[in-house]
Amino acid sequence: MLLPVKVSPSRRVWADVSFCYEKQIYANSSEELSRYLLKYGRVNGVYEDEQIAYEIRRTVSSMLRRGVPHRQVVEEASTLYGIPEECVEEVVAAVPAENSTPG
Repeated sequence: MLLPVKVSPSRRVWADVSFCYEKQIYANSSEELSRYLLKYGRVNGVYEDEQIAYEIRRTVSSMLRRGVPHRQVVEEASTLYGIPEECVEEVVAAVPAENSTPG
């Protein structure tokens, strides 16, 4: 999962993090009652905006050209890259208008 980290007002980096957890089920199924215990988190890498922006823009641009609705583009890209939807919105806003269709 990529998380944005503001280093300064004008600089953001991305931390590639993973978490290890334990799931405890207290009933017949996880839908009835369960609890997650975070065991630890780990930073696997740190990247500059430019290092991840190209791939995200490419994916977003391709989806918009295919006519995928704006909301779906944001949700799918967020899931695919493991980044918050607000950050995908920034990338979508940066894609030239001729690649997008209303939706």
